[in-house]
Amino acid sequence: MNRSPDIPFKVGDKVMLSTLHCRQQFKKKGEKRAAKFFPCYDGPYNIIDAHVATSNYTLDLPNLPNTYPTYHASELKAFVPNDASLFLSRELSNPQPIVTPDGLEEFLVQDIIDARRHGHSWQYLV
Repeated sequence: MNRSPDIPFKVGDKVMLSTLHCRQQFKKKGEKRAAKFFPCYDGPYNIIDAHVATSNYTLDLPNLPNTYPTYHASELKAFVPNDASLFLSRELSNPQPIVTPDGLEEFLVQDIIDARRHGHSWQYLV
Protein backbone atom coordinates (compact mmCIF):
# COMPACT_ATOMS: atom_id res chain seq x y z
CA MET A 1 0.00 0.00 0.00
CA ASN A 2 1.48 3.35 -1.05
CA ARG A 3 -1.03 5.62 0.64
CA SER A 4 -0.75 7.00 4.13
CA PRO A 5 -3.63 6.16 6.46
CA ASP A 6 -6.60 8.54 6.31
CA ILE A 7 -7.21 10.86 9.23
CA PRO A 8 -10.58 10.02 10.79
CA PHE A 9 -12.58 13.24 11.01
CA LYS A 10 -15.68 13.66 13.16
CA VAL A 11 -18.96 15.48 12.60
CA GLY A 12 -18.41 19.13 13.55
CA ASP A 13 -14.71 19.21 12.63
CA LYS A 14 -13.49 21.98 10.32
CA VAL A 15 -11.55 20.91 7.23
CA MET A 16 -9.97 22.47 4.16
CA LEU A 17 -11.04 21.16 0.73
CA SER A 18 -8.50 20.53 -2.02
CA THR A 19 -8.94 22.64 -5.17
CA LEU A 20 -6.95 20.28 -7.40
CA HIS A 21 -10.00 19.12 -9.38
CA CYS A 22 -11.80 22.46 -9.55
CA ARG A 23 -9.05 24.84 -10.67
CA GLN A 24 -11.05 25.91 -13.73
CA GLN A 25 -13.52 27.87 -11.59
CA PHE A 26 -10.64 30.00 -10.29
CA LYS A 27 -9.47 30.76 -13.82
CA LYS A 28 -11.30 33.50 -15.70
CA LYS A 29 -12.07 33.01 -19.38
CA GLY A 30 -9.16 34.04 -21.56
CA GLU A 31 -6.84 34.48 -18.61
CA LYS A 32 -3.49 32.74 -18.85
CA ARG A 33 -2.40 32.11 -15.28
CA ALA A 34 -0.19 29.31 -14.08
CA ALA A 35 -1.94 26.73 -11.90
CA LYS A 36 0.83 26.91 -9.32
CA PHE A 37 -0.45 30.35 -8.26
CA PHE A 38 -3.98 29.13 -7.51
CA PRO A 39 -4.96 28.35 -3.93
CA CYS A 40 -4.38 24.70 -3.01
CA TYR A 41 -7.18 24.49 -0.45
CA ASP A 42 -10.50 26.24 0.09
CA GLY A 43 -12.44 26.58 3.30
CA PRO A 44 -12.75 25.97 6.18
CA TYR A 45 -15.92 23.90 5.94
CA ASN A 46 -17.80 22.03 8.66
CA ILE A 47 -18.29 18.27 8.41
CA ILE A 48 -22.01 17.52 8.71
CA ASP A 49 -21.92 13.75 8.06
CA ALA A 50 -19.17 11.13 8.32
CA HIS A 51 -19.01 7.80 6.44
CA VAL A 52 -15.95 6.36 8.18
CA ALA A 53 -16.22 2.92 6.53
CA THR A 54 -15.66 4.46 3.08
CA SER A 55 -13.58 7.48 4.26
CA ASN A 56 -16.15 9.87 2.78
CA TYR A 57 -17.31 13.04 4.50
CA THR A 58 -20.20 15.39 3.72
CA LEU A 59 -19.36 19.08 4.06
CA ASP A 60 -21.54 22.12 4.63
CA LEU A 61 -20.90 24.10 1.42
CA PRO A 62 -23.09 27.23 1.69
CA ASN A 63 -21.47 29.06 -1.26
CA LEU A 64 -21.50 26.07 -3.63
CA PRO A 65 -25.15 24.96 -3.91
CA ASN A 66 -24.71 23.03 -7.19
CA THR A 67 -21.78 20.94 -5.96
CA TYR A 68 -22.11 17.43 -4.56
CA PRO A 69 -20.98 17.93 -0.94
CA THR A 70 -19.43 14.49 -0.20
CA TYR A 71 -15.66 14.11 -0.57
CA HIS A 72 -13.06 11.43 0.13
CA ALA A 73 -10.65 11.98 3.01
CA SER A 74 -7.74 12.27 0.54
CA GLU A 75 -9.20 15.62 -0.64
CA LEU A 76 -9.49 17.03 2.89
CA LYS A 77 -7.02 18.30 5.44
CA ALA A 78 -7.61 19.39 9.01
CA PHE A 79 -8.15 23.12 9.53
CA VAL A 80 -5.70 24.71 11.95
CA PRO A 81 -6.86 28.19 13.02
CA ASN A 82 -4.44 31.07 13.38
CA ASP A 83 -2.91 31.43 16.85
CA ALA A 84 -3.28 35.15 17.55
CA SER A 85 -0.75 35.05 20.40
CA LEU A 86 2.00 33.81 18.04
CA PHE A 87 1.11 35.83 14.94
CA LEU A 88 -0.31 39.18 16.04
CA SER A 89 -0.10 40.84 12.63
CA ARG A 90 -2.18 38.13 10.93
CA GLU A 91 -5.31 38.74 12.99
CA LEU A 92 -7.60 41.11 11.13
CA SER A 93 -10.02 43.23 13.14
CA ASN A 94 -13.67 43.22 12.14
CA PRO A 95 -15.16 46.60 11.27
CA GLN A 96 -17.61 47.96 13.81
CA PRO A 97 -21.17 48.73 12.68
CA ILE A 98 -22.68 52.21 12.56
CA VAL A 99 -25.80 52.54 14.69
CA THR A 100 -28.53 54.58 12.95
CA PRO A 101 -30.95 56.84 14.88
CA ASP A 102 -33.53 54.04 14.53
CA GLY A 103 -31.22 51.69 16.44
CA LEU A 104 -30.28 49.58 13.37
CA GLU A 105 -26.69 48.48 12.88
CA GLU A 106 -25.23 49.21 9.44
CA PHE A 107 -21.79 48.92 7.92
CA LEU A 108 -20.36 51.72 5.82
CA VAL A 109 -18.46 50.54 2.72
CA GLN A 110 -16.10 53.13 1.29
CA ASP A 111 -14.71 51.22 -1.69
CA ILE A 112 -15.03 47.78 -3.23
CA ILE A 113 -11.41 46.98 -4.01
CA ASP A 114 -11.95 43.56 -5.58
CA ALA A 115 -14.70 41.10 -6.36
CA ARG A 116 -14.41 37.39 -6.91
CA ARG A 117 -17.00 34.94 -8.03
CA HIS A 118 -17.27 31.90 -5.79
CA GLY A 119 -19.81 29.42 -7.13
CA HIS A 120 -22.91 31.42 -8.01
CA SER A 121 -22.52 34.12 -5.39
CA TRP A 122 -20.25 37.14 -5.36
CA GLN A 123 -17.91 37.99 -2.51
CA TYR A 124 -16.82 41.59 -2.19
CA LEU A 125 -13.54 42.46 -0.54
CA VAL A 126 -13.61 45.84 1.19
